[in-house]
Amino acid sequence: MLGQFGTQGFQQQKSTMMLVASLMNNPAPSYGVYVVCRSVLAEHPQAVKAIVDILKKEGDWATNNPEKSATILEKAMGLSPAVIKRVVANRPPEQVLPLEPKVIAEIQEVADWMVE
Repeated sequence: MLGQFGTQGFQQQKSTMMLVASLMNNPAPSYGVYVVCRSVLAEHPQAVKAIVDILKKEGDWATNNPEKSATILEKAMGLSPAVIKRVVANRPPEQVLPLEPKVIAEIQEVADWMVE
């Protein structure tokens, strides 16, 4: 989990830091990608870490509060309670992950599936 990385771990990245939040798992993993420019990371490592920590905390809250999460999604997305209930019931735990080879491969697999 990226939340376990310290600020120094962020600064040691050689390329632009990308953070990935797993969203849903139907029919394949789906991700939201957060990109942080190296210059911003170098100048504001504590702010970047704080944002990552907030994303992790929000994901944990959504995972641990499915009914409240469903209510928020229902209002935000304008879908029926039955649809939102099914979405929340079928989604895996929200996670914040570093962009590593396994995650990149999963993103590519989803992209390939979408092209087919």
